[in-house]
Amino acid sequence: MSWVSQLRKPILKSKPILKGKPVKKNMFTYTSPDGTISRLDQDVGVIHTKIKKDFTTWENKCSGLSGNKIGVTGGKGYTDSNKPPDKQFENTLLGHLENHVTSTHARKGKGERSLFKDNLSNFKKIIGGGESPEVITEEQIEEMRLFKEDLLELWEGDKNPRNIWFTIPSGVKKVKGKGGKEKWVMSGETEVYGHYRTPDYVKYREKVRGKKELPAVDSSWYSIGKEGKDTAKPPMYQAIFSGSTKDKTSSDLVGGKGLLGIVEEFYDQLDGIKVKTLQVDRITARGTKQVKEDKVNLLLKFPPFVAEIEKMMKLPIYFKQGGNKNYLNTMRFREALVKIPFDVSGMKQADLMASFADIKDIQGTEHLETVIIDITSAMINMAINRIVRAKGGKALLAPNSKFPFILSSAGGGRKYEGQTWSADFKSLMEAAKPKKEVKKSWVEHLWR
Repeated sequence: MSWVSQLRKPILKSKPILKGKPVKKNMFTYTSPDGTISRLDQDVGVIHTKIKKDFTTWENKCSGLSGNKIGVTGGKGYTDSNKPPDKQFENTLLGHLENHVTSTHARKGKGERSLFKDNLSNFKKIIGGGESPEVITEEQIEEMRLFKEDLLELWEGDKNPRNIWFTIPSGVKKVKGKGGKEKWVMSGETEVYGHYRTPDYVKYREKVRGKKELPAVDSSWYSIGKEGKDTAKPPMYQAIFSGSTKDKTSSDLVGGKGLLGIVEEFYDQLDGIKVKTLQVDRITARGTKQVKEDKVNLLLKFPPFVAEIEKMMKLPIYFKQGGNKNYLNTMRFREALVKIPFDVSGMKQADLMASFADIKDIQGTEHLETVIIDITSAMINMAINRIVRAKGGKALLAPNSKFPFILSSAGGGRKYEGQTWSADFKSLMEAAKPKKEVKKSWVEHLWR
C-alpha cells in the first residue's frame, strides 16, 4: 500500500509488548543458544536514557497527530456504498508510518517485512522502550542497520514523502449553467508535492463539491509545480527525516528529531557499548556431553583457569579421606571455584570467554575484563582429568597422601581404564597398600 493511499486510508496502530528484566542494576540475564545462562553488565551509554527519551517523545507526538492536525480525514470521506472492503482506518501519523509499504530489504530467513511496524517494535525493544531494557545483540543491530538503509532509501527521488505528487484543482470559477443559474466549477488543474490539502483544493471541495472540508494545511507541507520538487515538508517527511544527516532542521511537530535522526544517533553510540563483567551461572541440561566437552576444551586454552585448577588440587581442604582412599569433595571444590574472578583483559582472552559463554553475538563483549565461571561437576572432573591426571605419575596423588585421589562418577571421573594415566594409577594404588608381615614357616625354623 502506497504512502499516498495511507494519507487517505490509515490503518490500526500497533501495540508493542516487550519483555525482559535485568536481574539487578546493570546486570542482565541472558540464555545463549546452547543453553548457557549468564549475567552480564552491558553498559549502553545514553541508549537507554537520551535516545529512549527522544524516541518516546517522537512516538507520543506522532500518535497524538491526527485529523486536521495533519490534514487527513481518516476515511470519513467514504460512505457505506463506496468504502473499500476489508479496510480499517486509523488517522494518526504514527498509524500511517507503522503501516507503510513493505521493506525492500529482505531479512535472512524472514522474508520481507513491513518497513516501519516491525522495525519500530524492534527498535523500541533495543533501546528499552518497554518495561525493562534488554541485552543488545549484534543480530538486533544488524536489523537496525537494514532499517536505517530503508529510511535512507526513502530519501531518494519519488520515494521521499515530500515528492509524492497529487493532481489537484488550480482554482475555481463561476459559470452559468442550464437556465442561466450560476455554479462553481474547476478552472484548471495543477501538480502539487507533499500534501494535497492546499487552499485551492479546499475551495474546490467546498464550492464545487459542496463538502464541509478541513482547513488547508501549512504552506510548508506542500509545493506547487515541478519546480517545487524536493522542497515540501509534510508531516510524514518531518516524522522521518527531521534532525537527521539528510535534514538537520528540528521539527516542533514531532518533538525535535525524526526517526532517521534517532536511529543515526543510536548508531553513533554503538562503539560505546561495553560488557566488562560476565558471570556464567549455569550450563543447563540442554547442553549435551559434547557441548560440555567443547566448553572444557575452551577452558583448557585459558591459562588462569588451568593454573587455578592445578593450585586447588594441591590443597588438602578439598579432599576427604576414607581408609586408603582420598576423594575430591566436588561440592566444596565447585563452591570455591565459582567465587574466583578471572581477569580476562585483552582481546584474545575476552574473545575466548565470550565463546565459552556463547555470547559472542552480544554487542560489547570484546571489552570483557572479569569473568566468574560456574561449571558442572561433570565438567570439573573432565577438566581435572585433562589438566592434572594427564601428567601421570605423582600428579595423580592426593595432597599429603601416598594414595591417588578419586573423583566422583560425574563426567566419567571415576573411570580410569583406557586413560593414558591408568597404569600409573594402578601402580600407585598398589604401592600405597600396607604390606603384611610374612611369617616364616616351621621348615625355615628347623633349618635355622
